[in-house]
Amino acid sequence: MDANFRSLGLSSMQPIQAGSNEFRTLEAYARDTHGATHRHMQVTITNAYRVERASETKAWNKRKFGDLNGGERLLLWHGSRTTNFA
Repeated sequence: MDANFRSLGLSSMQPIQAGSNEFRTLEAYARDTHGATHRHMQVTITNAYRVERASETKAWNKRKFGDLNGGERLLLWHGSRTTNFA
């Protein structure tokens, strides 16, 4: 498991506190952005993490995306079923 984690190349991984504004925003995205074929599914977020890779942060800053206003950014996230993991 440690080798798999190290292979992600993360420079930071911080848990997002349940009940925080950030966590509630993620819950709203999960609840409100289902495709038409998934309306019957309900999702419960039990844990969420803020992750960072130094190489991605460097590329982000090089292109000056960090200077964008909050309203000019989009949240990109991915959720997986537990059956997708070994």
